[in-house]
Amino acid sequence: AEEKAARLPAIMTVPLILFILPVLFVVILGPAACSISDALMKT
Repeated sequence: AEEKAARLPAIMTVPLILFILPVLFVVILGPAACSISDALMKT
């Protein structure tokens, strides 16, 4: 049981990263994409 508990964080990290990264990209690139498209529309 202890071995399984020790491996659990490593197993949980992968889905967590796969789930968080796209969200993180949207949060970071969202405003940037909005301002870029805004600048392109004005020309």
